[in-house]
Amino acid sequence: MNVRHILFIILLIPVVAAAQYTSDAGRFQVNERRGCAPFTLTITNTDLLTPCNNNCLISWGDGTPNNQADGIFTHTYTTAGTFTLSVNYDGGRGPDQMQITVYPNVQPVFEIYRCSGNEIQVKVTDTNYDSYIINYNDASPEVTVPKGSLAVNHTFASSGNKTVSVRGINNASADNCTPAANKVVVVSAAAPPAPTIDQLVITSSTVIDLQFTTQQNVLYRLEIGVNGGAFVNLGNLIDVSTATVPNLDTDNNFYCFRLGTVDPCNGGVNYSPTICSADLAATAQNNANDLTWTTSATGVINFTIQRDGVVLTTVTGTTFTDTDVICGTQYCYQIISNYAGSAESFSTVRCVTAISTDVPAAIADVSSVVNGGSVELTWEPDAVFTADSYSIFRRTNGGLFKRLQAGVTFPSFTDDNYLISDQACYRVDYINSCGNTSDPGIQACPIILSYITNSDNQIILNWTAYNGWTGGVDHYEIDKYDLNRSSLGTITLGNVTTYSDPDLGDQGYFYVVRAIPNTATTGESVSNEIKALRKLIFAYPKAFTPDKQGPQENETFKVFVTEEFIDTFEMKIFNRWGEMIFSTTDLLKGWDGKFNGQPQPEGTYTFTATLRDKTGRIFKRDGSVMLLRKK
Repeated sequence: MNVRHILFIILLIPVVAAAQYTSDAGRFQVNERRGCAPFTLTITNTDLLTPCNNNCLISWGDGTPNNQADGIFTHTYTTAGTFTLSVNYDGGRGPDQMQITVYPNVQPVFEIYRCSGNEIQVKVTDTNYDSYIINYNDASPEVTVPKGSLAVNHTFASSGNKTVSVRGINNASADNCTPAANKVVVVSAAAPPAPTIDQLVITSSTVIDLQFTTQQNVLYRLEIGVNGGAFVNLGNLIDVSTATVPNLDTDNNFYCFRLGTVDPCNGGVNYSPTICSADLAATAQNNANDLTWTTSATGVINFTIQRDGVVLTTVTGTTFTDTDVICGTQYCYQIISNYAGSAESFSTVRCVTAISTDVPAAIADVSSVVNGGSVELTWEPDAVFTADSYSIFRRTNGGLFKRLQAGVTFPSFTDDNYLISDQACYRVDYINSCGNTSDPGIQACPIILSYITNSDNQIILNWTAYNGWTGGVDHYEIDKYDLNRSSLGTITLGNVTTYSDPDLGDQGYFYVVRAIPNTATTGESVSNEIKALRKLIFAYPKAFTPDKQGPQENETFKVFVTEEFIDTFEMKIFNRWGEMIFSTTDLLKGWDGKFNGQPQPEGTYTFTATLRDKTGRIFKRDGSVMLLRKK
């Protein structure tokens, strides 16, 4: 026996007595065959049946290099798994083997609950190991509990900060798994204080979120009641400050919650004040939104109503009518239940679009401005009802109103097909933002201006009264221009529809009539423009006597016209055979009854006169005259 072999025997002797696990063929032993990674295994004897003689080849089964049995009998497995440990005996005697199990080194999960009188309860919730060893780190014996066992209680000698550790162990395994440690503040008080639920928020039609004020290592029980009914347990909570409760029907129910402090060692529950959700409904009525909500009033001080995220009001009841609404506008409401102690419960946000069945007021003021072949209409929108779009109606010559244009979005419209001869009248209706059609608007007929001349050749203006304003016409004004369109000023009249212009200084003028409303915010209405001309007076005698016996005005034949209106003039005289015997372009020069200096015989002569007035109009007149001489 060599020295190395003797050393092997000396080292193995104290271990042999402690060897626990034998290989499949019974040739070698190990101290442990299971454990947590990193797991260190020691072969305690390789010569149980067949001497190894220090020449056996050892394979650890995890891919590390094989070793001869040369004094190396310890190996550490660093990863979890199942491995085959093999010892191959020399001389053709073959291998013997054993299965080695290495578990993941998982720190156990466990909970510590505070109780009264320096007592705690430990509950191992982990299931990775067969058993768990609890160490209270206060010199008391360790406690081993199997997987899935009930919680165990422990009383410390004093209060204060304590540390409890738990490690897992599997059956027939080494006790080498890493422990987990939790701290706990042990108290000598009779029981932990009651918790508070600080906030309840409905986050969807099926989910409610809760926020709590709790303490570490205190076991709590969350309970729920539906529509004011009995509370049922939802489950236990520890070391959390929030909870999400799913699978609800918040659109049709309200839910109440309470959180209880549990003393698991001695029994008893100390409950928080109750907090409840509010089932809010929002309904649109005529010009109002009705809010109603269902909840438990227990502990509620009042309710805050938010509209579109802004506080609207605070009430004590469970109904509210919002009358400050505009039809067609969407409003979103939320109820906040305010509890004593500052807890708050937020309802679901409910949105509703306001409606109104009120018939919108008629358009009461329409102004019209005529501009040649078009007329521009403008009107005052109603101060209460907001128009979504306007429709323009027109009637002609006293007929029925027919829709001319729909979908007008601004309070103005131009009819480019306006004819004075149509005697058109207009009406403006509208649809408001609620989809309601207004009463028929006021009838507005543009002012039609015309004129005549009287026997004194004065221009007399006449116009139709304007009726498109509810407040009526205050007065009319006439803008007057000369024939070159230079302004001659404004004539202010009363509430009349005719005017005789005494000005005879020119052949004619341009006129426009403006109606001025009684309401200052309404625009004026303007008539069509007219060019008014006085009549061109044309006269001539039926006979004349060019015999130098007077009177002087009968000695020549002249035509008489309003000479200040005449720009050019030409007159021709013809005898009975159609021969032209006289012509002139001088309005003041007449025919003296001669042709080539010779007096013409008595008889009937014809004439033609061509005139162009200062407006460019051309007039042609013809007639006959008797030439007579006294005997």
